Amino acid sequence: MAIGGSMNDDYDPTNELRKKGMDVLTKALGPVGMAKFLQQHEIGIGDYTQERKNWLKEDIDEIIGEIKKKIFLNNVVDFAQTLKKDKVDFDISSSDFFK
Repeated sequence: MAIGGSMNDDYDPTNELRKKGMDVLTKALGPVGMAKFLQQHEIGIGDYTQERKNWLKEDIDEIIGEIKKKIFLNNVVDFAQTLKKDKVDFDISSSDFFK
């Protein structure tokens, strides 16, 4: 059965249902509320998963590796500053560790 009447051959469910739905939403929520409601239920386009892979070129292991490297380098800098403060002569650039 059609909304507001009986089903017949002239009934266009897509357009009429959409129009009646928009009217009901506008009356109930106001024009701004109706627009916000429709935005929440919009079908969107594209492939989010594939696009996300393009945005995040690095995999999680590479990201974790970069974080560990930055933490390590920060610790080395802190250590070198402590040595300098304690007047210990140490040149980090000459260390065999970084070669």
